[in-house]
Amino acid sequence: MIIRIVSILNVALGSSGSFATTLENISEEFWEIYMLRKERITKTQGTANFILWGGAMICPVLLGLIVAVFGSGKAGSFELNVDLSLLNQSLFFYMMVLGAGGVWMQSVILQTTQTAIWRMPMYMFIATTTLLLALKISIV
Repeated sequence: MIIRIVSILNVALGSSGSFATTLENISEEFWEIYMLRKERITKTQGTANFILWGGAMICPVLLGLIVAVFGSGKAGSFELNVDLSLLNQSLFFYMMVLGAGGVWMQSVILQTTQTAIWRMPMYMFIATTTLLLALKISIV
Protein backbone atom coordinates (compact mmCIF):
# COMPACT_ATOMS: atom_id res chain seq x y z
CA MET A 1 0.00 0.00 0.00
CA ILE A 2 2.81 2.40 0.90
CA ILE A 3 4.72 1.43 -2.23
CA ARG A 4 1.65 2.24 -4.28
CA ILE A 5 1.30 5.69 -2.67
CA VAL A 6 4.98 6.48 -3.21
CA SER A 7 4.83 5.41 -6.85
CA ILE A 8 1.71 7.55 -7.45
CA LEU A 9 3.42 10.55 -5.84
CA ASN A 10 6.56 10.01 -7.94
CA VAL A 11 4.50 9.86 -11.13
CA ALA A 12 2.61 13.01 -10.11
CA LEU A 13 5.82 14.92 -9.34
CA GLY A 14 7.55 13.62 -12.47
CA SER A 15 4.73 14.78 -14.72
CA SER A 16 4.63 18.15 -12.95
CA GLY A 17 1.20 17.42 -11.48
CA SER A 18 -0.22 19.11 -8.44
CA PHE A 19 0.95 17.50 -5.23
CA ALA A 20 -2.21 18.57 -3.36
CA THR A 21 -4.53 17.18 -6.05
CA THR A 22 -2.65 13.91 -6.06
CA LEU A 23 -2.89 13.58 -2.28
CA GLU A 24 -6.60 14.42 -2.41
CA ASN A 25 -7.23 11.75 -5.05
CA ILE A 26 -5.28 9.21 -3.01
CA SER A 27 -7.28 10.02 0.13
CA GLU A 28 -10.59 9.72 -1.76
CA GLU A 29 -9.53 6.36 -3.17
CA PHE A 30 -8.57 5.04 0.26
CA TRP A 31 -11.82 6.35 1.74
CA GLU A 32 -13.80 4.45 -0.91
CA ILE A 33 -11.81 1.29 -0.21
CA TYR A 34 -12.41 1.72 3.54
CA MET A 35 -16.16 2.24 3.07
CA LEU A 36 -16.47 -0.78 0.75
CA ARG A 37 -14.64 -2.94 3.27
CA LYS A 38 -16.81 -1.68 6.11
CA GLU A 39 -20.00 -2.35 4.09
CA ARG A 40 -18.82 -5.87 3.22
CA ILE A 41 -18.09 -6.64 6.88
CA THR A 42 -21.50 -5.30 7.93
CA LYS A 43 -23.34 -7.41 5.35
CA THR A 44 -21.35 -10.50 6.31
CA GLN A 45 -22.16 -9.98 9.99
CA GLY A 46 -25.84 -9.51 9.14
CA THR A 47 -25.93 -12.76 7.18
CA ALA A 48 -24.10 -14.66 9.94
CA ASN A 49 -26.44 -13.31 12.62
CA PHE A 50 -29.47 -14.24 10.52
CA ILE A 51 -28.15 -17.81 10.26
CA LEU A 52 -27.59 -17.95 14.02
CA TRP A 53 -30.96 -16.48 15.06
CA GLY A 54 -32.80 -18.30 12.31
CA GLY A 55 -31.49 -21.59 13.70
CA ALA A 56 -32.02 -20.65 17.33
CA MET A 57 -35.39 -18.87 17.17
CA ILE A 58 -37.18 -18.73 13.81
CA CYS A 59 -36.97 -22.41 12.84
CA PRO A 60 -37.99 -23.73 16.29
CA VAL A 61 -40.99 -21.38 16.38
CA LEU A 62 -42.13 -22.43 12.91
CA LEU A 63 -41.68 -26.15 13.59
CA GLY A 64 -43.36 -25.85 16.99
CA LEU A 65 -46.34 -24.03 15.50
CA ILE A 66 -46.71 -26.62 12.74
CA VAL A 67 -46.64 -29.51 15.22
CA ALA A 68 -48.91 -27.66 17.66
CA VAL A 69 -51.52 -26.95 15.00
CA PHE A 70 -51.46 -30.16 12.99
CA GLY A 71 -50.57 -32.49 15.85
CA SER A 72 -53.32 -31.30 18.17
CA GLY A 73 -55.55 -34.27 17.42
CA LYS A 74 -58.35 -32.15 16.02
CA ALA A 75 -59.11 -31.77 12.34
CA GLY A 76 -62.47 -30.15 11.93
CA SER A 77 -65.07 -32.43 13.50
CA PHE A 78 -62.81 -35.50 13.50
CA GLU A 79 -60.71 -36.66 16.41
CA LEU A 80 -57.30 -38.01 15.50
CA ASN A 81 -55.30 -40.30 17.75
CA VAL A 82 -51.70 -39.67 16.83
CA ASP A 83 -48.71 -40.64 18.97
CA LEU A 84 -46.21 -37.80 18.68
CA SER A 85 -43.60 -39.05 21.15
CA LEU A 86 -41.10 -40.13 18.47
CA LEU A 87 -41.70 -36.92 16.52
CA ASN A 88 -41.12 -34.80 19.63
CA GLN A 89 -37.91 -36.65 20.48
CA SER A 90 -36.70 -36.15 16.91
CA LEU A 91 -37.60 -32.46 17.05
CA PHE A 92 -35.69 -31.97 20.32
CA PHE A 93 -32.62 -33.66 18.85
CA TYR A 94 -33.00 -31.57 15.68
CA MET A 95 -33.18 -28.37 17.76
CA MET A 96 -29.95 -29.32 19.54
CA VAL A 97 -28.24 -29.86 16.19
CA LEU A 98 -29.77 -26.68 14.77
CA GLY A 99 -28.64 -24.56 17.73
CA ALA A 100 -25.10 -25.95 17.60
CA GLY A 101 -24.97 -25.75 13.81
CA GLY A 102 -26.08 -22.13 13.80
CA VAL A 103 -23.33 -21.18 16.23
CA TRP A 104 -20.67 -23.00 14.23
CA MET A 105 -21.82 -21.56 10.91
CA GLN A 106 -21.79 -18.03 12.32
CA SER A 107 -18.39 -18.61 13.88
CA VAL A 108 -16.89 -19.87 10.64
CA ILE A 109 -18.32 -16.95 8.65
CA LEU A 110 -17.12 -14.34 11.16
CA GLN A 111 -13.88 -16.24 11.92
CA THR A 112 -14.59 -16.42 15.67
CA THR A 113 -14.37 -20.17 16.17
CA GLN A 114 -12.52 -19.70 19.49
CA THR A 115 -15.77 -18.56 21.14
CA ALA A 116 -18.05 -21.15 19.49
CA ILE A 117 -17.35 -23.86 22.06
CA TRP A 118 -18.67 -21.88 25.03
CA ARG A 119 -21.55 -20.26 23.08
CA MET A 120 -22.86 -23.54 21.66
CA PRO A 121 -24.69 -24.83 24.80
CA MET A 122 -26.41 -21.48 25.26
CA TYR A 123 -27.91 -21.49 21.75
CA MET A 124 -28.81 -25.18 22.00
CA PHE A 125 -30.77 -24.27 25.14
CA ILE A 126 -32.41 -21.29 23.42
CA ALA A 127 -33.47 -23.41 20.43
CA THR A 128 -34.92 -26.19 22.60
CA THR A 129 -36.71 -23.75 24.93
CA THR A 130 -38.17 -21.89 21.96
CA LEU A 131 -39.44 -25.18 20.53
CA LEU A 132 -41.04 -26.10 23.88
CA LEU A 133 -42.76 -22.73 24.12
CA ALA A 134 -43.98 -22.96 20.53
CA LEU A 135 -45.38 -26.46 21.15
CA LYS A 136 -47.47 -25.05 24.02
CA ILE A 137 -49.22 -22.53 21.76
CA SER A 138 -52.79 -23.56 21.15
CA ILE A 139 -54.22 -21.95 18.02
CA VAL A 140 -57.03 -24.44 17.34
